[in-house]
Amino acid sequence: MHINELYSDVIAEDLNYEYKAVLNPDNPVKWAKTIVGYANGTGGVMFVGVSNSGEAFGLSLDEIDKAKNLIALINDRHIFPHARVQYMMRRWTLMLKNLF
Repeated sequence: MHINELYSDVIAEDLNYEYKAVLNPDNPVKWAKTIVGYANGTGGVMFVGVSNSGEAFGLSLDEIDKAKNLIALINDRHIFPHARVQYMMRRWTLMLKNLF
């Protein structure tokens, strides 16, 4: 499912929206820059579980917890002053119709 099927106003990555398939704990600089950029600007939304092409594949609850903890850890240890981060989880169900 493409991200714009879930959020009609999200057409592509731009100054307000960023897609991250995963948050790599071994190289947080790459995605932490997005958080700092949003904190220094007007804000934005970073979708985790969405490929660069906009394909939304989602995360398991365990992966969500790990991502939130990783963001908090990087924000606490490497971003000064700390960025104000809000988390929002959205549940979606893929509906398959007329398969047979």
